Amino acid sequence: MADDSEDGPKYTFVTENGERKTTSRGYTGKAQASYSNGDIYEGDFLDGIREGRGKYLYATNGDKYDGEWK
Repeated sequence: MADDSEDGPKYTFVTENGERKTTSRGYTGKAQASYSNGDIYEGDFLDGIREGRGKYLYATNGDKYDGEWK
């Protein structure tokens, strides 16, 4: 996942406890990442990477993936 840059954050990251973070780096647990292009991932993270059960919604066409991430 991307980090903050000079142009601002590439995504917002909110943990299952409602904590807002500026990065997913090192995070393990459930969370939601909302990207600047409108895409949304909600599900499991392992050390900051999407891994486990999760849903990804593509804003441009409304497609959705709901399943396992490795």
